[in-house]
Amino acid sequence: MLGGTVNKASGNWYVLSIYKLEALYQLAVMLNGLMRTPKVEALHRLINWFNALEKYPIITPLGLDNSAVSSNYWLAGLLDADGSFGITFLLNSIGIAIDVDLVMRLSQRQLYHLESSLGVSYLAIMTLIADFLNTNLIPYKRQRSGVRVELGYIIRVKSLVSRLALINYLSEYPLMSGKRMDYNSWLEAHYLVTDKLHKTPRGTAKLTALKSGMNTGRTTFDWSHLGDYK
Repeated sequence: MLGGTVNKASGNWYVLSIYKLEALYQLAVMLNGLMRTPKVEALHRLINWFNALEKYPIITPLGLDNSAVSSNYWLAGLLDADGSFGITFLLNSIGIAIDVDLVMRLSQRQLYHLESSLGVSYLAIMTLIADFLNTNLIPYKRQRSGVRVELGYIIRVKSLVSRLALINYLSEYPLMSGKRMDYNSWLEAHYLVTDKLHKTPRGTAKLTALKSGMNTGRTTFDWSHLGDYK
């Protein structure tokens, strides 16, 4: 839609680079007023740069989108980028799954790295997401690469009421990335557990297969859903 190049990075991901000014201008117009985090500062810098260039129609920088997080695809996009789905369980003495946990995790830094007139804290938006998903927001502190300390917030969707809130949202605003496939496996496990089918040998075998085929264990991918967004 916007052009550009896609290149594989050193890790397990790809980088989309957009170089043409016309495409960057179009992207700025598209995103203006739809961002919800302090990263809007970077968009405003881009908009101000285009306005100073005086080659394109002036864009008035808009503030954060304050609509309900349940009202559009924004949260789904954030989950595509930074969310993860997981299944954990133990086996009892006869090989049946017990203590099954179905978890979606989403983490963000606590503070944006540059000053912004709209603030630098991610607390407000992460609190809104946690409240919407009927779960708690947990601050964390991690040691990274020697002396560097990372401060962030994490949301864990784990309880039945939280899972149902997430499932209802994603049925309306589906994921688009490869995490959609992990979510589908997670969702299948959710129904196994709620129907108590995991307490059978066949159900435990299915749960094991779903877990082993998720995330880094995934070997098959189905991108047919992208045809819906052309």
